[in-house]
Amino acid sequence: MKFKNIARLIVVASITVTTGTALLLWSSGLFAAAGGLAFPEQGGPISGTAQAGQAAVARDASTAWLNPAGLTRIDKTQLLVGAQIIDLSAEFNPDSRTTTTGSDGGNAGGSFPGGSFYLAVPVNQRLTAGFSFTAPYGLPLEYKSDWVGRSYATELDLLTINIEPSLGYKVNDWVSIGIGIDFQYADFEQKMIVPAGPVDLNVAIDGDSWEVGASLGILFEPSATTRYGLIYRTEMAHDLEGDLNTIVNRQVSASQTIPQSLTFSAYHELDPRWAILADVGWTDWSAFDRTVININGPAAQLERHLEFWAGCALPVSQELAAYDRRFVCQFSGV
Repeated sequence: MKFKNIARLIVVASITVTTGTALLLWSSGLFAAAGGLAFPEQGGPISGTAQAGQAAVARDASTAWLNPAGLTRIDKTQLLVGAQIIDLSAEFNPDSRTTTTGSDGGNAGGSFPGGSFYLAVPVNQRLTAGFSFTAPYGLPLEYKSDWVGRSYATELDLLTINIEPSLGYKVNDWVSIGIGIDFQYADFEQKMIVPAGPVDLNVAIDGDSWEVGASLGILFEPSATTRYGLIYRTEMAHDLEGDLNTIVNRQVSASQTIPQSLTFSAYHELDPRWAILADVGWTDWSAFDRTVININGPAAQLERHLEFWAGCALPVSQELAAYDRRFVCQFSGV
């Protein structure tokens, strides 16, 4: 079977190493470690420049996710598949203020795979359709059973899957706009060991949720060598519902917001060989100021307030601008 309009398949592989210190785990455990949950690296070619220029580069199908306005620069149908291995390091350092006994829990991180899928299909000279399948947020943590924070969590697993159809429209020769509708699935599981008299009680909480959001983008091209991109992602308020598994199983629900974000990117070719890329990004981590878990039954409601969150990113990178990207894989049919 032939698909004559499919011009290119790109397969990208990358390795991402994330390090950090887990400074706190809160009573709900939900969406803990805030900024550590966000994985901007989604296995696309832009990972090679640490995501610098992500909303302005717009040279392959991954722009369907990075900035749908950039879809107008794709002149042929393009399919891109990304794969990566993420190596996460998370350590907790107890100090004199720690009141419980136990170990530091060791390195709670580990290695886990990631993947992505992107598609760009030109409709006409001004309109291009896109599609992306990504996992922008995630957290796998597993501490030793004797660590000092075992009553908060011994295991935390968060998985998000984001499905986004998108459109890019070329307003004129130097301005394009884009929109994407996000359908996001979140699955969360937390395990803990809670003191209960003479014995400890193993407790597990799990839940999942679907939520809808949007991405709005704009791309400015003042010259053939310079581009500026802006991408805004709306917040998504997940209402997770699931089970509290202990001696007596109960239904549990929790509300948590994935924060809104805004990223401005610049791309400029210095000469035919070199280009410079830059990003300035903002994420509204204040959306993490509270997480509420409601447990059906005689027990009540758990709340945790976070006093302050702030987040920004400023990556700058140079890259080789002139090379043949067809080495990854090129074909004209299936």
